[in-house]
Amino acid sequence: MRVWTNVFRIIKAAARRRTVSSRPLASCRFAHRAPLIAAAVVVLVAFTIQVQAEDRYWQSASGDWADPANWDPAEVPTSADKACIDNDGTATIASTAAAFYAYIGDENTGTVIQTGGTHSVRDSLRLALQPGSTGVYQLEGGSLDVTEGGGYGSPRATIGSRGNGRFNQIGGAHTTRRLVVGWGEGSAGVYDLQEGQLTTGGVTVGREGTGSFSQTGGTHSVHYLCLGEVPGSTGLYNLQGGELMVDDDEIVGDWGGTGTFTQTGGAHGVAGTLYLGMGIFGGTIPSTGVYDLQGGTLSVNTIAAGEGIWAFNFTGGTLHAGTVEFDLLNDGGVLAPGQSIGTTAITGSYTQNAGILEIELGQDAADSLAVTGLATLGGTLELVSLGSRPREGQTFAVVTADGGFVDDFSEVLSDIVNGIPEGLEAFSTTINGTAYEVVFNGYTAGDANGDHKASIGDLCILAGNWNQAVTGGYGDADFNGDGIVSIGDLSMLAGNWGWELPGSSAIPEPVTLWLLAAGVLAIGRRRRGRGSLRQE
Repeated sequence: MRVWTNVFRIIKAAARRRTVSSRPLASCRFAHRAPLIAAAVVVLVAFTIQVQAEDRYWQSASGDWADPANWDPAEVPTSADKACIDNDGTATIASTAAAFYAYIGDENTGTVIQTGGTHSVRDSLRLALQPGSTGVYQLEGGSLDVTEGGGYGSPRATIGSRGNGRFNQIGGAHTTRRLVVGWGEGSAGVYDLQEGQLTTGGVTVGREGTGSFSQTGGTHSVHYLCLGEVPGSTGLYNLQGGELMVDDDEIVGDWGGTGTFTQTGGAHGVAGTLYLGMGIFGGTIPSTGVYDLQGGTLSVNTIAAGEGIWAFNFTGGTLHAGTVEFDLLNDGGVLAPGQSIGTTAITGSYTQNAGILEIELGQDAADSLAVTGLATLGGTLELVSLGSRPREGQTFAVVTADGGFVDDFSEVLSDIVNGIPEGLEAFSTTINGTAYEVVFNGYTAGDANGDHKASIGDLCILAGNWNQAVTGGYGDADFNGDGIVSIGDLSMLAGNWGWELPGSSAIPEPVTLWLLAAGVLAIGRRRRGRGSLRQE
């Protein structure tokens, strides 16, 4: 019956058309009949499928899917058949399996355990179709594909249509164009991803029913994710480990539904926008969306609040966000703008009661936090070097707040320890109007003698210690801190050659560096040569 319903939908759509492509068919004798011809072809194909398809029912308590004796009629289901396991039995897949529809638990209970091979379902995989039914699918290895295409809205995998459905993935690869966990009033669906790969087009967790998705490992790649889609639905996603990558938008609580995302570990990326409490159904039923970031890493382009009830609880983990479109409260997490040098823009206020603001910086650039409202500071400011350290006296505006600042960070930490004068911190901080600035106090890479410039005197120190193990750090021209004066230190000196702190005297022309660098290399070769003579 489902096939014919879909055929009629296609015919009605075709009857409204006047062309079969972007090019008009007015010059074609049968142009006006093209939609009807196309519809007739669809009917013929659907009729052929309907005639060829068989309903095959599992008969054994347990056994191999590929054994005809386990089915009634006694033939292994093909890609045109409906395969139904509803006798409290368990089918095992280790080689090749196929079906047009696969119903696991229709009115009673059914189980599939796949340890290997390939299972291809053309239209839909459904676990627990009717109220009171139970369907379980356990994927341990091999591949499950629900991608070829069948009826309207297909192909899809439904975990808990109206009963209790559960999908356990502890390995293998599962690919489906659409995944629904908890579909239908009274349904309860659970997807447990422990290991393996799950690739989906769209995922809805909780649509009229209750859906729960737990991920402790593996990789989940999805185009679009929604938790709690309509009134009466509840969608939960618990990310403890592994990777969840959404290449479009993610909605937590949509059109009167309730969605909750709890992250205690793993990596979660959203290329589009993460919406919380998206809309109000019928103008009266608000959606509810809550994101609890307690651990792991959340990397998102934009986080936005909808018209419903929403909350973003930031008590742990690391947040990389391009834009946050609401007041952000940091109660123990790490806010880290960008993936390298980047900016986080907050439309509203920023309050850091605890936790860390992590700023990466190089020689000429640094991360920044841009706040349109008030910035209330506390916790820790952590400055992380990207390798090309700043120069002495260099200043970075790491936070800007249009509404000004309240309080200050409790501490400022830095991973730069080499070349810091005794008694000084690597950075000092100051508030300059609407900018929170940090100033680098350490010596510039290349300044071995501490005269606040990179010049001939520093090169002489480097030449004298060339290829030697040293313990004096910058004073011995060990600018990269590896304990040996070598080409890496010479490169750092070369990168800053000609620099001087304002107020210092003039320095040699840059060409001098390369002439003396050639001399340093010659010294190195000469020393190696003498060592060879002594060994003879």
